[in-house]
Parts: sequence; C-alpha cells; structure tokens
Amino acid sequence: MDVVYLFATYQGRLAYALMSVYAVCPEKIDQYIPYNVSGILFGNMLCGIGVMIFGRPSLAMVRLFYRLPFSIGGSLMFNHASMTYFEWIHETCQDSTFIAMVLSYIGGRVFMIHLLSFLYHVDTRTFHFGYNRPKRNQIYEHMYIL
Repeated sequence: MDVVYLFATYQGRLAYALMSVYAVCPEKIDQYIPYNVSGILFGNMLCGIGVMIFGRPSLAMVRLFYRLPFSIGGSLMFNHASMTYFEWIHETCQDSTFIAMVLSYIGGRVFMIHLLSFLYHVDTRTFHFGYNRPKRNQIYEHMYIL
C-alpha cells in the first residue's frame, strides 16, 4: 500500500501542477500535446488526492466502507475549489497569459501546501491504534499557530 500511496500522491501532485497551467492557458500545453488532456489531468488529480486522503494514518481506524466515500468527497471538494479559482484567474487576467499562469501556479501550490499541512495537523492530533503517530514538523506547526 505504501508504494501505491507514494505513486498516487506524486501522480496527483504532478497532474495538479499541470492543470493549474492548463486551466488558465490551454494553448501553452496544446503546443506540446496535440489532444485535449483536461480529462486525463482532472482524473489523475481526483485519484491522486483521493488516495492521499485515503491513506492518512488518522483515517486508518475508520472502516473502508466509510473511508472510501470520505476520501473521494474530500478530493472532489478540493479539486472543485481549485478549478473554480483557476477559472476566476482565467476570467480576471485574460489580457496577460503570463501573469495568469504564474498566479494560477502559485495559487495551486499554496492550496496544495495548505491541504498537506491540514492533513498533517489532523494526523498528529488523533489517536492511532497500531500505527506510529507522525513526528511533528515545525514548519507545519507554525502554519496553524497564527
């Protein structure tokens, strides 16, 4: 499960990074890839982040029947919010594609960092039966102090 989790999280993060550029400026990606990749990227985003949520140590004590829809729903909510932000950037910065690409990429990275730090926050503050509690990281800790 660890290899699947690791592969899926990197797959989801890569698809998320590419989608942050593709959603704002699809013509930049279309120069290199001759077909529409939005469906592939969005599917990989959903699966990657869904597996990332599914494999959290804090959810290990939840039954599979409940953990699966929770992780799918969390992935759908996160990716829908991200796509809404990317569409807003696309509508707001239509004149400057470079600024739109930079804002969407940076915004996507900020969203992803906050998702990971929130999942870390939950993992370090729940009881774990049979699993080692993750060690606390000072960088993630300071994001929730202020």
